[in-house]
Amino acid sequence: MNESFVNTLFGKSIHELKWNDLILFFNTEKIESDKLEFKSYVDFENSNSTKSKRDKEKINDILKSLCAFLNSDGGILIWGAPEGRPIVDSKEKVCIGDLTPVKYKLEKDQFINRVASELSPIPHRILFHSITIDENSFCYIFEISKSEFAPHQYKGTYYMRLDGSTRPAPHHYVEALIKKISFPKIEAYLSFGEIITGSDYACLPMVLTIHNMSKFIQERNIEYRILCDKCNILDPNDTLIDKSLNSGCDIQNKAKAVLHFSMPYYNEFVMVTKRILPYSKAINITILLTIWGELSPAIISIYNLEIFGDIDSAQTKYCIKEKNENSYLYEKKEEFSDDRNEKSNSLIVESFQKRLHTFPLIKQLY
Repeated sequence: MNESFVNTLFGKSIHELKWNDLILFFNTEKIESDKLEFKSYVDFENSNSTKSKRDKEKINDILKSLCAFLNSDGGILIWGAPEGRPIVDSKEKVCIGDLTPVKYKLEKDQFINRVASELSPIPHRILFHSITIDENSFCYIFEISKSEFAPHQYKGTYYMRLDGSTRPAPHHYVEALIKKISFPKIEAYLSFGEIITGSDYACLPMVLTIHNMSKFIQERNIEYRILCDKCNILDPNDTLIDKSLNSGCDIQNKAKAVLHFSMPYYNEFVMVTKRILPYSKAINITILLTIWGELSPAIISIYNLEIFGDIDSAQTKYCIKEKNENSYLYEKKEEFSDDRNEKSNSLIVESFQKRLHTFPLIKQLY
């Protein structure tokens, strides 16, 4: 499935949808299918449960359906649809009429984090769109593409779409999906420490980590390329030999002969630029990281950094203005960020930061 499925239904992309589009859509009878699911929001109060708990259970059902779409042919899920009406002599239900706005605000980042932490392996190419009716009423649309890394599981169970409903997937179906997997899923991240400011230069420690997210397929002959403008990215063991520190850099290296699941590769670098004084013009730096292997398609991550002089401390500082990680080159579209390895990456950067002053490059600069 691709974005044209939403265009087929509504005549526009998912992020262009408005409340009136849904009202017009459900003016006529709609029936669920393997690619289309409707969920209404009806909250029945009871003394044994709180609204917060009931909303959590509803979101669990949403995640279960997303898992099923990933393991099938993808599809569209609308949360806030009209209540389904039974069809005589059929297990199906028809949806028509008034929508049932969700009385729960689902933050995008919160939802992404739940998807990343509760669906395994971490899915990509799920689009999420929220329509706000008022401060307490919302409608949510999810567009899910068929996963290239199925089967996915939610809370230890595999799900699939069958006859317009979400069901646990039988063993033979899961086995068939596993056999379809032909290449591993690799992901790479750049993590940044704290800038050390000298008399003329500013040094920002960076750590590259590469992960194999596929449990049963090893990747081989991993390589990476780092392109950067307006500064240099160097090995901390390097010494400066007539280098122009504002000309940019192009690094291409072999990472690892074999990359196993849960055994990441990492390497340490230092980004060196001229010191930026307070009130001086900031420098905007773009870093492109590309990773590929023997079996896996190439992925690209883009980092946009701003280097500036801090008025309070008279030190050079930086901030990450934009970060778009682990998109396939052939897709060239934004994916869900995976922060599952953020903690381990931070620990590696922290360790590097503590040892930074011992490297020849830093000693030479200061």
